[in-house]
Amino acid sequence: MASLLDVDGVARLTLQEARHLIVATDGVVMLMDEPSGALSAVASFGDVFGSVGAFQRGVGILGRIVETGIAEVVDDIEADPGRAIDGTGLRSLICAPLKVGDRVSGVIALASSERLGYTAADLKLLNTLGLQTGTAMENARLFERTVEAGRERERLMQLHEAAEVARAKLDSEMALAARIQADLFPSELPVLAGYELAATNRPALRCGGDYYDAIRVKGSDGRDQVLLCVADVSGKGMPASLLMSSMQATLRALLGRLESLPEVAGESSRLLFATTSASRYVTAALLKLHPESGQAVFVGAGHLDNFVLTGDQRITRLSSTGMPLGLIAVELPFEETAITVAPGDCVVLYSDGVTDAQNVASEEFGDDRLHEVIRATAHEPAQAIIEQVVRAIDQFAGEAPQFDDITMMVLKRLPLTSS
Repeated sequence: MASLLDVDGVARLTLQEARHLIVATDGVVMLMDEPSGALSAVASFGDVFGSVGAFQRGVGILGRIVETGIAEVVDDIEADPGRAIDGTGLRSLICAPLKVGDRVSGVIALASSERLGYTAADLKLLNTLGLQTGTAMENARLFERTVEAGRERERLMQLHEAAEVARAKLDSEMALAARIQADLFPSELPVLAGYELAATNRPALRCGGDYYDAIRVKGSDGRDQVLLCVADVSGKGMPASLLMSSMQATLRALLGRLESLPEVAGESSRLLFATTSASRYVTAALLKLHPESGQAVFVGAGHLDNFVLTGDQRITRLSSTGMPLGLIAVELPFEETAITVAPGDCVVLYSDGVTDAQNVASEEFGDDRLHEVIRATAHEPAQAIIEQVVRAIDQFAGEAPQFDDITMMVLKRLPLTSS
């Protein structure tokens, strides 16, 4: 019996041996669920025990055996005050606990439909069988748990392997998306006589959703112009990279044939809506500059307010003049804001990751702190201004993680020098 490693098999063999040694018309082996005390049949023979359902520790004759851990002979079941079920047709009963050490794990019972006088020898035999069976069934239980644990371990290993494959695939996709994004940013910014131009992008994750660009174009009058753009693409990862790529290609294609910046914004929005899902859109700050004169037009496509810091330290806000690009199918016209970038002025274009940066107290960096840093550093080169802003954000955020991309472009018109 001890060599059997199957609980049901041990129970069946136990009843088979008991039936050969002790006269009985019915028999059962029950195991107890320790938390609830419920007793359920693992194996049985005869008509009664297979149909009476579950028993409970401390309830009925079998429950009493489990509760006390003492084997009993009941010569007259109907006369026993502890019986839990009437009308079973059984007259005599002999039962013993299944034990592992001092712990009771179940019960074995034999019964007869005729009144029999079970003897002390029968009780000793069944009690010994109960002890052997308890140990054998505990071993079988442990084996089953070991087998189940092995299966669960194998299942978890398979899940882990699948997760590793998925993670490797995601890492590969993210690396590709990051390379695509890196290739979309200009390798160098245009050099403009009388100006300094600098930009930075620091994604919050490996693959961000912000974009900046500076594109030289020829105006209808043949004079050089430059389009400056800072955009925030919805989403992250590969979808954002693809949308960013589409945004760049669209802008560059339209600048070659459309003179008006509002028209460029409107046509970009229409094309992006037609080629992307409804949940994808782009907010953008677009500034088209005539470097020679300093005349410029600004279009804000659902973007947060950007600004110009004038030479006398005044802030001129550049507010949104239309909807985000690609958001809706309706072609709503974009307005434009005309400005003059005078000597000593700084144009500051940025994404919301700059002003929305938070510290550990969930306070935002905000517009006022940004204006303060720009005012304090306006005399420095454009690249140094950006570096000071990023440093101020990091000092403000402290231990708080960066949760959004930080993108900024600074166009500084150099002051006139006296000859």
